[in-house]
Amino acid sequence: MSGRLIVALDAADPSRAAAWARAVAPHCGLVKLGLEFFLANGAAGLRAIAAEAPGRPVFLDLKLHDIPATVAGAVRAVLPLAPRMLTLHAAGGAAMIAAARASAEAAGPGRPLLLAVTVLTSLDDAALAAIEKGSRPARRSFCDTARAGCLPPPENRHAHNPSFARAQPAQPGRDGRCGRRARALAAAGHGPG
Repeated sequence: MSGRLIVALDAADPSRAAAWARAVAPHCGLVKLGLEFFLANGAAGLRAIAAEAPGRPVFLDLKLHDIPATVAGAVRAVLPLAPRMLTLHAAGGAAMIAAARASAEAAGPGRPLLLAVTVLTSLDDAALAAIEKGSRPARRSFCDTARAGCLPPPENRHAHNPSFARAQPAQPGRDGRCGRRARALAAAGHGPG
């Protein structure tokens, strides 16, 4: 099961993140680096963490969201870093997701899996009630997966893309509320590889 486990290294400090990477590498499939780490440490920081967790691909959680050309350029910019997974916001729409996918495909078979974030895990019930879920554009644009916090799988998730998977970053606690726990890929038959 450790091959399916994604561990978030949520620290901007490179030595702390490196220590965590060394500690978790034998027990996980991927290590996740977020926007704060990436902006603080850049490509060199990502490469350093990858070196601390050899054989463990990096999940780059940047939640890209901008006009299609800008997101396509951002995806091209991170391709040399070879992330296994890369997030973008589904709210950016179908054209943005399609542009990101086209850029990712330039990396060939080793391209990063694109995860469309539909709902942030920090949103509570009131915030969710004010937002319309955005997984439909992700499915129609042939994104690889949608990341939807603690929400149940979207209906008809295979309607537009038969290989569409779902990554769920947290399981609800006993009280039914979302919590920030270990990240796990919860996609039917799609584990990190």
